[in-house]
Amino acid sequence: FPVTITAIATVTPDNFTQLMANLVNASLCGQNQSRSYGDPHIVTYDNTSYSFQTVGEFVLTKVGESFEVQARQKPQRDDFSLNTAVAINLYGDRVAYYAEDIPDGSNSPLWLNGQAIQLKGRTYYLPSGGTIRLVGRNYIVCGPLGEKVIIDNRGTSTRGFVNLTVNFPSCNLQTISGLLGNANLNRQDEFQPQLNQQNSSIANATSLSRGFIGMNSPEFLNLS
Repeated sequence: FPVTITAIATVTPDNFTQLMANLVNASLCGQNQSRSYGDPHIVTYDNTSYSFQTVGEFVLTKVGESFEVQARQKPQRDDFSLNTAVAINLYGDRVAYYAEDIPDGSNSPLWLNGQAIQLKGRTYYLPSGGTIRLVGRNYIVCGPLGEKVIIDNRGTSTRGFVNLTVNFPSCNLQTISGLLGNANLNRQDEFQPQLNQQNSSIANATSLSRGFIGMNSPEFLNLS
């Protein structure tokens, strides 16, 4: 019998198809986790520990252009600081939580896109597709592809601060940078920006030249 061969056209996935593929991939991969807590102490994605007791506003983590977490470290007395505010960029939505110094004299510590908000119920749905949930005293901000920031409110009547836990899918292959490290499974080069785990062969001597050395690093033991 004659055989007819028909060319199959390549279909370019539209935005919805790509989003569904990303959702499936995110659900099948593990999570990278890091923390900034106390006065403040840092545990990076690669489980390097160090203290960052200084004052200012810092990028804790930036993953590509769609996920970024910043912390405000405010001085306490003259010898340590605490995380008193956090700001999150989640696919264009700006979520902020203020344990102290709430803008415009507002009594609401939670803000979305420059406006104070109140959670009605236990879940607030973000325009980007993420959510904010209140669980006990913790606010949990989640992105549509598995990103998560846990804002642990540790405030008292005299001092407000938060502990922060940051998660994102380990299969996210975007550039990762910030104080929480680069998540490349190498504990000696946390502050060398990495694209993904496949780039871990990049020289790790940059930790010294950049002025940061994790307590797990062999260089730390040689410091006087």
